Amino acid sequence: MPRLPFRPLAMRRSLSPLCHPVSPRPSAGPKCPSTNHANHRALSSHAPGDTFRAADLVIQPTSNPKPKPDPETLTFGNTFTDHMLEVDWTSDGGWGAPKISEYRDLTLSPAATGLHYGIQCFEGMKCYASGPGSADPGALRLFRPDRNMARMNSSMGRLAMPSFDPPELVSLLKTYAALEREW
Repeated sequence: MPRLPFRPLAMRRSLSPLCHPVSPRPSAGPKCPSTNHANHRALSSHAPGDTFRAADLVIQPTSNPKPKPDPETLTFGNTFTDHMLEVDWTSDGGWGAPKISEYRDLTLSPAATGLHYGIQCFEGMKCYASGPGSADPGALRLFRPDRNMARMNSSMGRLAMPSFDPPELVSLLKTYAALEREW
């Protein structure tokens, strides 16, 4: 299969109506939900209102920011920002309050079902900074977050994982992107 050429900047500019601007100031993710077999089917039937709220966000900024790497040396899956977004879920309480905190390793029980059955959901939404020639240089934009969140919720349902309210997660991601602006 032939590789598609990289689209020139002029073509990418035409996609701007699909992008959502990110607020310049931050206004506060997810451990993998664990389930037992009795709850397996019930998770995908959660109502969209049974979700976390961006208004409940707690931000705990890092006290030890990492030096920013040269953008030319960034490697996907190897370069990480200073923070992470978490929203815990339990079968008893549902979604907890969202939190942005210092990037750190996760501690998992060896009994975590994700380790045994490999249940996970990944959505690779992109965030772009406008270039120097744009009308709003340096502005951050999330590319098609509504479509990314719809795909993620669809995947969550297929995996019998709890759903969420997409605009709430987009709001959290905008806050996260503004906090990590320098990255």
